[in-house]
Amino acid sequence: MDDLSPAINHAFDVFGPPRLIFGSDWPVCRLAGNYADVLAATMAALPAHLARDPGIFGGNAVRFYGLPAYPAPSDPALSA
Repeated sequence: MDDLSPAINHAFDVFGPPRLIFGSDWPVCRLAGNYADVLAATMAALPAHLARDPGIFGGNAVRFYGLPAYPAPSDPALSA
């Protein structure tokens, strides 16, 4: 998380939540952990009120790329 925090904080300050989209560098991230570790580290590095933001974790990508909307993910980490 310490490696992610400066980059996430900078992106948050420069772009704001409506322009952030979560993504990973899979499969490279598997060198340091699994996808769940990357997701958990990202959520921990975000300001608390954004750790489960539906925009950052899907909604902004749907809007930006003009994708069809899908139901919220069933992952409890994102739907709580």
